[in-house]
Amino acid sequence: MFDWFNSLYIRDRIYLILMLVTIVIMLINYRRLAHNIKPILVFACAQFLLELTSDYMEYKLRQSNLMLYHAFAPVSYFILTVFFYRTFTLEPNKKNSRLSFLPYLFLVVLYTIFWEPLNQFNSLAYMTESLFVIYWCFVFFKTTLLREDLYRPERDRTFWIVVSLLFYYAGSFFTIGSLNYFLVNYLPSLGSEIYYAGYGFNYLFYVTLCAVSLVRFSRDSYA
Repeated sequence: MFDWFNSLYIRDRIYLILMLVTIVIMLINYRRLAHNIKPILVFACAQFLLELTSDYMEYKLRQSNLMLYHAFAPVSYFILTVFFYRTFTLEPNKKNSRLSFLPYLFLVVLYTIFWEPLNQFNSLAYMTESLFVIYWCFVFFKTTLLREDLYRPERDRTFWIVVSLLFYYAGSFFTIGSLNYFLVNYLPSLGSEIYYAGYGFNYLFYVTLCAVSLVRFSRDSYA
């Protein structure tokens, strides 16, 4: 049934296993997770299902999996807007993070209609998502700097998740963002190497999620 799993590159297998381990650890420690962090668990589950289904379609069914990535782009950003909405304490930031989903969805539709149809990888959508998420990460860092209480970021679970999101999406902007260019210009081998080079950011993100789920922090500032 899972014979196709052995056909995956070792990097893909490690990635899937790491995501599954992360999900299990977060579920086991679910009560320890603050209210604002729980959407990250949903994000991890959604991405695991995406990658698992994508690999199954490519290696087992020998079918294109590009439509899955087109569908996942707005889903992933919506989940992250929920995370930032719950994380921010200032009402303008909460409102703007929530409303940002509409212009992002509008841009995704435009990209699909005019530049990257369903038979191409939607690099523009993921580049735009990366820019949005990086922006919200810096908004978070700015608000933490302006806090007047004795805030210790190293003791805040949310802080480390935002740091990991920043690195994850900064890497995705260049790796996933360039993928469609190489595919369209018939350079799949080079595109593949650049894509897999970005796996280091993926591993870092999920290892961080495992760590913050296991470590007992002395505070959860956004519970």
